[in-house]
Amino acid sequence: MKKKLLSLAVASLVCGSVAEARFYVGVEGGYTSASGILDPLKFGESNKINFNTIPASEIKNAFKSMKRNVQNGVLEVDPYKGYSIGVNFGSEHLFLRDYLGFRWGASVGYSNMSGKYISVDNSGDIGAKIEGKYSFLDTGLSLDLMTNFYSSQSFAIGIFGGAELDYHYMLTGKYEHKIWDEEGDMKNQVPSRHSLDLSGRVGITTLIASHHRIDLTAKLPIGSITAGKASNIKLGEPLVRITFSAGYKFVF
Repeated sequence: MKKKLLSLAVASLVCGSVAEARFYVGVEGGYTSASGILDPLKFGESNKINFNTIPASEIKNAFKSMKRNVQNGVLEVDPYKGYSIGVNFGSEHLFLRDYLGFRWGASVGYSNMSGKYISVDNSGDIGAKIEGKYSFLDTGLSLDLMTNFYSSQSFAIGIFGGAELDYHYMLTGKYEHKIWDEEGDMKNQVPSRHSLDLSGRVGITTLIASHHRIDLTAKLPIGSITAGKASNIKLGEPLVRITFSAGYKFVF
């Protein structure tokens, strides 16, 4: 008898969660920054796929200008700054009287960033000033866990956290890395236009009048995926980007 009651309770919870599955479409936009100093590409001598974690120092570099000693002077590097916009769709699944749930989503968008490098020689004269501008086509898949602090039939407010896998295709611009070649000399390495990265997501969410959801989201880098070798790069390290955005979703 107890087993039947437990099975009935579990079945009711599952049915309830399925009944609360709701499709959504939305728009999102916000501020994006990225580190202006990147480590050399991490490629071996094979076409293996590698996952490279993003160090905390690179994350901090996305918010402040950096100085690096170079031959006969100093290189001053500003972080890349810009914006991102996009559309998204997916479904959210709430249960336990809408206090707990999850959602999945897919997105397509555009991002644009710019930054500059200034070299200063030992006498204080500016040797070169280079401005870099990049634009990307962005696509992503995300999964969030959601918890509401308050929930009623027409209003809810809570927090969410999850992860997002993004593919970026560079539309304009290029970025170069200094690497050591086999002879021990420095040379430029221009990576592929294709990049793939993994980010963590946290934010605040509010549902108004049962259909209008507003999200405030912070997206922080976890790692990047690379593939190929120096002579044949298939997936390059992306700019270490951080995004703060606001979004609106209509929930059906």
